[in-house]
Amino acid sequence: MATTSKTSRKPAPRKSAAPAARRPAATKAAKKAAPPKKPAAAAKPKKPAAAPAELKVVRDGFTMPQADYDKIKSMKALCLKNGVEVKKSQLLRAGLIALEALPLAELLQHIAKLAPVKAGRKKKKA
Repeated sequence: MATTSKTSRKPAPRKSAAPAARRPAATKAAKKAAPPKKPAAAAKPKKPAAAPAELKVVRDGFTMPQADYDKIKSMKALCLKNGVEVKKSQLLRAGLIALEALPLAELLQHIAKLAPVKAGRKKKKA
């Protein structure tokens, strides 16, 4: 009994036997005429303020004294006076960068100076 294969074998396509000298001259001339590629450093300058598209943002709430909100308001006004419009979240993020650059001992000193704040929201009166 003869078995038949379900997959048929096709012969592989033959490669061109034409030597490189017989190829059209137009393709070689086109390759030579192509402008050389510029190095990556000479590419367009990157935008420093652009955030990556895949950056995940988290919405969160927190409580802080009114004096700290007043400081944020005055810093926003200072930035605006110098031609930079800034949002509260940008100021807080810049503050985190500044705190991260501090030595640990100095960071702990700043945290120790903060007055404790009652966490949570005020209860609504019934």
